[in-house]
Amino acid sequence: MKRWAYLVVLLLGVGVGYLGGTVGFTSLFRGFSLENSTATQVRAGGEFEYINPLLMCGASEGSSFEGFAAAKKTVSDILSKNMESHTVSGAGLYYRDLLSGQWFGVHEDETFAPGSLLKVPLMISYLKQAETDPAVLAQKYSFDGTDDQTRYQNFKPTKPIVPGKPYTVEALLQSMVADSDNNAAQILATHADGNLIDEIYDVLGFSAPQNVMAEGIVSPKNFSYFLRVLYNATYLNREYSERALAVLSQSTFDQGIRAGTPSYIKVAHKFGERVLGRTGTELHDCGIVYYPNHPYALCIMSRGESFQALTALVRDLSSELYKFTDSQYRR
Repeated sequence: MKRWAYLVVLLLGVGVGYLGGTVGFTSLFRGFSLENSTATQVRAGGEFEYINPLLMCGASEGSSFEGFAAAKKTVSDILSKNMESHTVSGAGLYYRDLLSGQWFGVHEDETFAPGSLLKVPLMISYLKQAETDPAVLAQKYSFDGTDDQTRYQNFKPTKPIVPGKPYTVEALLQSMVADSDNNAAQILATHADGNLIDEIYDVLGFSAPQNVMAEGIVSPKNFSYFLRVLYNATYLNREYSERALAVLSQSTFDQGIRAGTPSYIKVAHKFGERVLGRTGTELHDCGIVYYPNHPYALCIMSRGESFQALTALVRDLSSELYKFTDSQYRR
């Protein structure tokens, strides 16, 4: 079976895939390793709101930055406190300065069920197709209303798509990503170009799931690669990388990273949720916080007893890391 056929169940948090390591992602960066993280970088510059195209970077380093030790301790203390109170059973975090490449993580390689985070690569696949065929974004589809997938969502779309109403692909992408509408996601997954989806998932390092009930398939560090290829414009061209992040900046989910960041700071992000039967819930929020002159990628994934506890955790971690960034770079 084509692996793109698994997209619907993946997006709805039912199925799984496997997010590979840096080998699959390397080709996205046109000849240099995804683990590049030095300050020796050449940027294209230009007037962009969300992207900063990367033309070339220096030698790679794979370890976290010692200068972030204080922030790492703060994150570790918050996670330990929540673990001790049993409100959180697992969590991972990855923070990266997108200009210098310096980063740190706490359980950054721990894996989780991605849920709606996988709407991001589906959006990327449509925008990749639009690079050569812009008309794809004007194609129209409608939701027949017979199988409402939003019933599975705890955080429901604020403006769900209307049954029987035709929507362009561009409008469906907006609903799927900004409003996390599962019905929009199902339509887009159903009409996606199978060969292109296969190609992109090969490039991104995903393999077709062997067990559709597996849960741990993506980590905070690995998912940050999606954010980085968009910010650096190293997979989509500049126009569509900018458009993708603009859609992510319109996310209506405001209880996680957004809640821990001042309202005047732009944040381009996507959340994902998953109910794990009797074992609890998972909530993730991954995005780019556009701190002036020092934007950073932040990906937080969590598992615990309730969405209420997990949103509080993500909010608190986001707040602490914004304060840390501000203390580092405020003039």
